[in-house]
Amino acid sequence: MSFSVNGTSITLTRGDTFETPIEIKKNGEDYTPAANDKVLFSLKRDLMTADKSEYIDEKPLISKVIPNDTMMLILDPEDTENLPFGKYVYDIKIIFESGKVNTFIENAKFRLSPNVGGRYGSDQGESDGNSGD
Repeated sequence: MSFSVNGTSITLTRGDTFETPIEIKKNGEDYTPAANDKVLFSLKRDLMTADKSEYIDEKPLISKVIPNDTMMLILDPEDTENLPFGKYVYDIKIIFESGKVNTFIENAKFRLSPNVGGRYGSDQGESDGNSGD
């Protein structure tokens, strides 16, 4: 498996697919989003200003709408393949039809690990050192 989830902490191999179900609790009960609710995932670098008051990235590096019908967060290979390895943070919020916003996962850890073989492995005709001579 190219990813792991421990509580809200995620480790993902750069350029791999990530899929995980998202659960929302409202007043201690499981909540299924209404048709006009919107669930959003946002990822930023884990870099803060010198006074630690805000993250350096003004805009998220990745933003995804989580479909209400599946409640599956899916990151495609192209979402992370060009991001540097390292530490990031993410949040997930729901925007209710009424306009109210609830960030139910905030400042959660996200680690992007290297993929030694690249997206498709070593397919450039490189020798493995065994020429058969």
